[in-house]
Amino acid sequence: MYLLSGGQKRRIVFSIVTWSNPHIILMDEPTNHLDIDAISALMIALNTYNGGIVIVSHDQYFVNSLWKEIFVVKNQKLKKFKGDFK
Repeated sequence: MYLLSGGQKRRIVFSIVTWSNPHIILMDEPTNHLDIDAISALMIALNTYNGGIVIVSHDQYFVNSLWKEIFVVKNQKLKKFKGDFK
């Protein structure tokens, strides 16, 4: 594994996590270290996933392309965000 790039390591982790078809996937900054092709493939995979997905991300393009609802954690409270990244 030490010979792999950050993006290659992420791809392996995504494969391992999704192999067992979990009911929910939690991801923290999943687009870090990925090239544009890998991000596109991830977006396609997540769009076809039937379970729950919780993503922590600052990638505006990624978030806006996948979800219609955005929630924000502020002052230790979860709140639905009215609007989009713009």
